[in-house]
Amino acid sequence: MRPAPPALDSSAPESFAPSGSSGPAADLGAVWSRAVACRGTAPFLTFITGTGDSNTWSYRQFAQLVGLTAQRFRALGVAPGTAVHLNLASSPAFIMSWLACASLGAVTVASDPEAEVPALLRELSGTHPVLGIVGLRRRWTYRNAVSRSATPEFPVIEVSEDEPDTLAGSPLFTPGPVFGAVRRRDSAGRSGHPPRPAAGSRAAERPRPCGPTAAAAGSLPESVPIRALPAGALSIVVGAESAHDPTAAGAHLLTHADGLSEAHEAAAAAGLGQDHRWLITGDLHTLAAQARELTAVITAGATVVLAARFAPAAWLEQVRTHAVTHTCLTADRAREVLGDEFAGEDDESAGEDLDRLAARTGVRIGPVASDPAVGTTWALAAPDAAVAVPAGL
Repeated sequence: MRPAPPALDSSAPESFAPSGSSGPAADLGAVWSRAVACRGTAPFLTFITGTGDSNTWSYRQFAQLVGLTAQRFRALGVAPGTAVHLNLASSPAFIMSWLACASLGAVTVASDPEAEVPALLRELSGTHPVLGIVGLRRRWTYRNAVSRSATPEFPVIEVSEDEPDTLAGSPLFTPGPVFGAVRRRDSAGRSGHPPRPAAGSRAAERPRPCGPTAAAAGSLPESVPIRALPAGALSIVVGAESAHDPTAAGAHLLTHADGLSEAHEAAAAAGLGQDHRWLITGDLHTLAAQARELTAVITAGATVVLAARFAPAAWLEQVRTHAVTHTCLTADRAREVLGDEFAGEDDESAGEDLDRLAARTGVRIGPVASDPAVGTTWALAAPDAAVAVPAGL
């Protein structure tokens, strides 16, 4: 039995009606609280660890982890309208941090976990985060970027990106040393974090988003300048979608309103219900995975299944072992599952690849849709479930 995390000292999540009974909530934090209140004992996340083991947390159990993470973030200076930089692979730590930021009204800057120092330096200097989260295996690259950024003193939490991040003693919710935080001693000799910038100072005038108020629903803009963290922003995605132009000082924006609109659309198109289990194979630092997979599952009160790493050879076994009903594979990843040397490499051959994948795995396959930003997306489901998932954002 894994050790339980320390008790959360805040009150229980507010109670409100299930999604759909009174219209969509204004922000992700409210939607998450609603799901916890309505689906408390139902499974929220099944995580397949790096060693192949798996653990499951209910909505209420994971909400405790999110609440503890939010407390830790708040103590480190995260507040409404501030930015938190996530340089994380898909993991419980990413979900905990993302939901904690949403509950605090902060904006996540979701970075490509394989970004190198120049890209990280642009992101950090452009968004001025008050906190950074990074996986241990990339800590030296990240520390290098932080030390050269516009705010080299901001604190950084280093995590395993695996199950230990959810256990007692996790750096996400346990006070302890953090890299990058400049310490000072007051007149009494106590050690603490640096004081906040004085009003009117240049540091205090850095561009900040205006908090969790959602913007009007609509299509996602193609890009926004990194420095223009706008009102209603939920997540700023940098790195992955603009890899074709590494010099571009831009980022893709996901607002609370648009993210929830996309999530409800995806959940409805997939016929996603509370008893369904969605295996996320996309990278959580992308808009498609955040809105059309993770948030869609939350709005439906369904279950997330997530593996520490995408393993083509283990994909079908994971689908069957964990009773997966829904998943969405990009063309590249579906072809990795096929493992055929001569698998199709363009949209025209997608139908043949789909036929082979269906015959080989027995899964039921939904429609194929194409998006130039993410490639062809193939919607797949277990044999006992029908699914129709449009392409990602």
